[in-house]
Amino acid sequence: MANWIPRAASLQPDEPCALCGSQSKRQLSHLIPKFVFQHASVRSPTGYLRTNVSPNRRSQDGPKEYLLCRPCEQRLSRWENRFSAVFKRHHEEPGQTFNYTDEHALCALSIVWRVLAHQRAHPELQHLTFGRDYGRTDDAYSAWAEVLLGNREHPGDFRLNWLWFDYVTNGPPDLNRYLFHCCDFDVWASEKRSFSVVHLPGVFIIGTLEAGRRSEIRGFDVSFKGGRYMGHGNKAAPPWLQSYIEQKMAARRAAIDGLSPAQQAKIAQTVLADPKKALESPLFRATKYDMAANPNFRL
Repeated sequence: MANWIPRAASLQPDEPCALCGSQSKRQLSHLIPKFVFQHASVRSPTGYLRTNVSPNRRSQDGPKEYLLCRPCEQRLSRWENRFSAVFKRHHEEPGQTFNYTDEHALCALSIVWRVLAHQRAHPELQHLTFGRDYGRTDDAYSAWAEVLLGNREHPGDFRLNWLWFDYVTNGPPDLNRYLFHCCDFDVWASEKRSFSVVHLPGVFIIGTLEAGRRSEIRGFDVSFKGGRYMGHGNKAAPPWLQSYIEQKMAARRAAIDGLSPAQQAKIAQTVLADPKKALESPLFRATKYDMAANPNFRL
């Protein structure tokens, strides 16, 4: 299951590039890199994805906006090619320690920047505690753009964090299926601060939108010089991220409950036609962990 805003009015293709300001015609840009959805659809038991907002409609791609000029699109594409290898390896073998480069960090930053650009372009969204006051995101938006354009080395107070999850053995009954089989994004506000949040299967990427003291996700900072992510050891999500996950999991459950009988039958037919693929899928693997952790497990 994926979660995004459906049929939002696209930014105009003849506007200046949202990143560099070039007058070149905008391309139709993926908000979430295409490789995420390609990998997910190939590894899905059915070969398709379904969104929380339209669960009865099958899809094989993610949301797009007219956002970037061609040179900026190509710059981000180069970083995505590097990032995709780390993402796919982690998705197949969660919990691994790995080295990352400046390009991996830049790709992650570009994703939270794209999500923020998308949200700022749609001020009708009222889910933030500060309502229509998108001015509070101006500094982060500009700082991230400067880093992406190579004009500064680090976003300063508007830090980037990521959490690469291993399978969880003590969570809610469907936690692993959410963590490893869903993709969603949002601009999220807790009582004290706000974030641009992107959930890819197995990983959360988080950009801090307000300057101030170091946030409660200390220890998950991303270095723009490259570094090493330690996959072992106990890692706890901050309370606001736990609330985010709980709300997104509730949306996933509602979407599953909203599947029509015809779509349920179609899913069952596809799985029965190739049970080996279903048993080898990340969804089934996540389901096994959910089953092991919860005696009262139910699908």
